[in-house]
Amino acid sequence: MNSILDSIFIISTSQKNTVSKSISEELLKAFETKEVLNIKLLANKCFVAQSSVTKFAKQLGFSGYRELQTKLKMEIHDRRDICKNEILFNGTHYDNIEERIVQAIYDFRVYKTIIKKIANNILKSRKVFIFSSYIAFSEAKSMHDIFLLKNINVVYSEVMLYNFQIHKSITKNDFVIFIVSGQDTKGLEKIYDNLKQEEVSHCVFLSHSKTFKFNESSEKIVIDHQLLPHMPEIRKVLLNYIILQIATELQ
Repeated sequence: MNSILDSIFIISTSQKNTVSKSISEELLKAFETKEVLNIKLLANKCFVAQSSVTKFAKQLGFSGYRELQTKLKMEIHDRRDICKNEILFNGTHYDNIEERIVQAIYDFRVYKTIIKKIANNILKSRKVFIFSSYIAFSEAKSMHDIFLLKNINVVYSEVMLYNFQIHKSITKNDFVIFIVSGQDTKGLEKIYDNLKQEEVSHCVFLSHSKTFKFNESSEKIVIDHQLLPHMPEIRKVLLNYIILQIATELQ
């Protein structure tokens, strides 16, 4: 079975204002406090019925919450050696932004399989196309330059009109990378919808607020983290880390 903590983390970052998100965020606190609440306390904390907690556990593949609780305790115990600092969950999480970023990067291990798959798709594609929001132009350009150094046939432009023109030439032998955050993303959404209908292989790096615009992508990485402010400066740090990891896989 996959890591329970990893599965819960994905739910907490990919869903918005749902019962599952509320339950997952409360369960993630157990990794720091080392206390997994019983079903009654968890339901009260999340302001939901106990049946909702049971349903959440079954969605993760367990017979009920009792099994999830037991397995989660075991996984937390197994990970105790890599949890170097005891974290008091006092509403501010960490006192230092540096520690928060380090923790976020560590938690991004949950995307390891996706990163490897993205790198593999890049290597076997005829051509790679990068489409980016204006707020991530510098990161998209860095990705473009890295791919060139790796002898990847890559196309990138900051001109949306040109992107509208070239996306019509993309085939199923190509691979497309979307970087989506900020306000003005309508153009990228339209290109995404067109390529989705053509079943073109792609991946999406996006902010939490854009997850529901690109909800049909299986290779999707959310460049926000629950311990950090959802702001461009933080996303740039996390996105550059993801780009670095992809680059190391392009062998």
